[in-house]
Amino acid sequence: MPRRLALASIVCLLWAHVALAQRATSRSAGPQAPALRAAHDLSRGATLGAADIAADSSADPAAIEGWVTQRVVRRGEVLHEPAITRPSLVKAGTPVHLQATVDGVTVSRDGTAITAGSLGDQVRVRLDAQRTVTAVVAGPATVKLP
Repeated sequence: MPRRLALASIVCLLWAHVALAQRATSRSAGPQAPALRAAHDLSRGATLGAADIAADSSADPAAIEGWVTQRVVRRGEVLHEPAITRPSLVKAGTPVHLQATVDGVTVSRDGTAITAGSLGDQVRVRLDAQRTVTAVVAGPATVKLP
């Protein structure tokens, strides 16, 4: 019986703690961070340009210019991931130029991207029938060994 009472007490304390935490986080914590919002409705797959982005005060619209919508975005909606993503610079199944630099010597060769990726993403590249490597997207159709 004392064990059940102790367990019930712990459950009640946890419930109260969670309820208070939810209450505290639901309140406004002061001024909101600058936000980038959709200036008008945007369709899925749209590439963002300056006319598509409405900025609050000090937010910089250039930070997301060229990004792509992954779903329909309504006017006034805050623009952030995953609704928008960086543009894909490497597409799966397309040729890529692979570069590797060791001690100041750069070696390069061509391969085929197995996975797609944006700037800085890791992608798999097929070099020949039996060899694949993981590389980092460095630019359009260009990858580098880490």
